[in-house]
Amino acid sequence: MLRSITLFLSLLFFSALHLVQAIVWTPFYPVSLPVAVKSPYLNVWLPQGNQTRSVQTSWPFYWPSVNTTLGWESILVVDNVPYWIMGVGKAQDNFQLAEFTAASFTPSRTTFNLTAGPVNVQLEWLSPVEVDDLVRLSIPFVYYHVIVTSTDGKEHDVRVGFGFSAGLISGDHTLAANGSSIVNDDVVALQMQLQTPKPFVEVSDHPEDAVAYIATSPGAGVSYQISNGSDSFESAMANATSLSNTVDSNYSSHALNAPFDNFGIMINIGNVNDAPSSAVYAVGVVRDPTIKYTDLSGNVQLRHPYFKANFSSPNDLLKFVVDDFNRSLASAQTFDNDLIADATNISSLYADLLSATTRQSLSGLDVTISQAADGSFNTSDVQIYVKDMGGVGSGGFVIVLYSSLPMYLYLAPELLAHLLYPLLNAQDDPQYTQPYAAQHLGVAYPNATAQNAMHNYGVEETANMLIITLAHAQATKDYSLISNFYNLLSGWTTYLINNSLTPNFQLTNPFDGISSANQTNLALKGVIGIAAMGSMSTFVGKTQDADTYNAMQSTASSYIQQWLALSRSSDGSRIFTSFGDQTSSGLLYNLFADRLLGLNLVPQSVYSNQTSLYRSMQGLFGSFLPKNSTKTYFLSDWTMFTAAICTDNSTRDSFVSSVHQVASTTSSNMPLGVFFNPSSDAILGGTNRCAFITLQYNIKVN
Repeated sequence: MLRSITLFLSLLFFSALHLVQAIVWTPFYPVSLPVAVKSPYLNVWLPQGNQTRSVQTSWPFYWPSVNTTLGWESILVVDNVPYWIMGVGKAQDNFQLAEFTAASFTPSRTTFNLTAGPVNVQLEWLSPVEVDDLVRLSIPFVYYHVIVTSTDGKEHDVRVGFGFSAGLISGDHTLAANGSSIVNDDVVALQMQLQTPKPFVEVSDHPEDAVAYIATSPGAGVSYQISNGSDSFESAMANATSLSNTVDSNYSSHALNAPFDNFGIMINIGNVNDAPSSAVYAVGVVRDPTIKYTDLSGNVQLRHPYFKANFSSPNDLLKFVVDDFNRSLASAQTFDNDLIADATNISSLYADLLSATTRQSLSGLDVTISQAADGSFNTSDVQIYVKDMGGVGSGGFVIVLYSSLPMYLYLAPELLAHLLYPLLNAQDDPQYTQPYAAQHLGVAYPNATAQNAMHNYGVEETANMLIITLAHAQATKDYSLISNFYNLLSGWTTYLINNSLTPNFQLTNPFDGISSANQTNLALKGVIGIAAMGSMSTFVGKTQDADTYNAMQSTASSYIQQWLALSRSSDGSRIFTSFGDQTSSGLLYNLFADRLLGLNLVPQSVYSNQTSLYRSMQGLFGSFLPKNSTKTYFLSDWTMFTAAICTDNSTRDSFVSSVHQVASTTSSNMPLGVFFNPSSDAILGGTNRCAFITLQYNIKVN
């Protein structure tokens, strides 16, 4: 008996192992697959990592918790035989499970390949990356594209259904919601919203004021229903040729989870042969207004999504989205090919990272405009706010913007002006009394609140703001930010002149975990900030600024010499973590700003010697390097900054490889984070944070 049980378990294990091994992952096996990742509140993933999850037997989850599953399900009916192709398939009626054979992802798309009886199925999730078009960048919609092909040379009758619950619109599932349909010659759509929305409130990172949509183009083979629970949808898919085209009258009478109702749309694809046939759904989560901004006087301005200037009604927006699919797909294919080609010129592992992380890097953005008293929208007043995904939930966190800088410079440097403006404007106020730059615009997104609080990151954040402002000006030749906020920027530079060489116990990034006095990396950033202002003063076209420029450049050059004397070992082979601490060493990632801006403050010998040091320190976790000699954790963002300034490709590539190992670890199933412990294989912080993902671009910038 025991032998039989042992044999059975062994066979079971082998079958499961065979199933996992049979799945082809391209370009690599990730910790989590992006499914619908377009905005702070449309952020849906299929976890992998420590437990392979097949698309047809697992629920996708809403960031930030794998326990926050969403009732997204999709059923393909082939010759009246229903197959589960997405969601947790159930053994009921005559349902069968499609076979999951492969998964692939590019910078903008994730594709699942399955076999459903005599047809092959591709489930393509497209999150458009439209950085050159503010209208499209601001539209929080993704596409679900189902492509079916016959494999046996015969024609097969095929229809597909997709449905989901109201899990996206609230983190409190005891609340009740309303559901309704929009059906006309333009679009077939279902929408849901809380009965009593709470503007600008989050519960467990969910919005409490959003409207969720599922939509498709109208046609004779399109039907829909909002049903009480999912059983009705599933039964109709299995046993009927269309849904009921009704909205359950009891939908709004109970809590979201009692039961989770189903918003479903069926599309009759028709006869399918060996030529691909397809169906397309659009899924979106819309909030309007998007941001509540409060200045230091308590004045409030509501900010609206940019697309509101183009679409006067939900119907207009939905029609545009469903009609725009073919163009969006072609644009995505071009974008993916170009980005992967550029990255592959560095290394294939680098290209892998960009495929895994590009959508994540842009999903924290809200592109906003203001509205006049007459109801018109001002498209010349563009401000972009960023939710600190995986951090403190703040809007406009300066350190996140700094670590994202290379991405914006590569994709669309013009966006930096819209990202910087809310921060600069909030502090260009007589009521702002701090001599240094603020850290952020509050920690209660989607509220953005001007801050006038003391903090211990004065050198860090002030230098960040100056570096980003100069980088934007250099890339775009647009000097308006410098002109408009020159006095503010100049005042911050005075603070750096007085504090950069002796930052004392000021801190850098909170994740760095270094609390020693006079950190060399921090002092270096302050000096670079001084030099950045010197360069900016030449851009404003005023003769009196020439003296300012010369004085600042002289100060920065003098400070660098003092910095070298305080921070370099006696043999010149390495830079200490803190002045005079000869037991310390680490990643001098702020060299990146000197190289990026072309300031050439730091001697080339420092770059070469640091590269040699890094090469000698490799080995803890692949090519993992601790941040300093006393820490044993991994900071993915600053690791990539360091890679960008290495003087030999071998050492550079080892850094890229170490981040790739984090992205493909089997000990986590969350979206990638900045803060990783190699000894416990745990992502410790910054999960899904824009800061980590965007740093993959800085080698390209270099």
